[in-house]
Amino acid sequence: MNVDCVLFVRTRAPVDPLVLVREICKDAAVAKDRSMRRSRFINKLTPITLTGKATEKGLEDVARKVLPDHFQLVEGQTGEATQSEGDACSYAIRPTIRAHSTLTRAEVIEKVASMISKKHKVDLKNPNKVIIIEIFQTFCGMSVVGEDWEEMKRYNIHELYSAASKSGADSGESEKPAEGEAPKPEGKKEGNALATA
Repeated sequence: MNVDCVLFVRTRAPVDPLVLVREICKDAAVAKDRSMRRSRFINKLTPITLTGKATEKGLEDVARKVLPDHFQLVEGQTGEATQSEGDACSYAIRPTIRAHSTLTRAEVIEKVASMISKKHKVDLKNPNKVIIIEIFQTFCGMSVVGEDWEEMKRYNIHELYSAASKSGADSGESEKPAEGEAPKPEGKKEGNALATA
């Protein structure tokens, strides 16, 4: 795909994208000084369990495969819940739509929410689980993450590094330059640059 600033990575079994992203974020959350950082250019990671076509039917097909592991679903047109074990939990749906005009954010949320049993309640402020939906051009991806998604700064590596640096500075550790880097002069801020060909 010809997309600036977005990298797609496919994993194969036994690698689970949710576990991979969570471990990378846990590592970033404890990187108190620059020499411990393992990534310089990655800003955010979004784990996707399954992908499909970015159509209403494609979204439903993906949801029917991803959601049953986490939620009790409503069956077909009858509106009756399927029988599955598990406690009720709260959830939030977080869709991101890029370069796509067929499905709207409201349609995506309504479609997915209508598939989940009423015993599970919507909680946008403090959900037990978050349904991440990424729609890009003709592709739709979905995954369900736990409560740690907010604690892990929505899997934003840059934010995790910043929080870890601040906690390291608060505990008395000074931010040291990485090996081979010159110390930053006082009063100057580091900036980002984008080079295009």
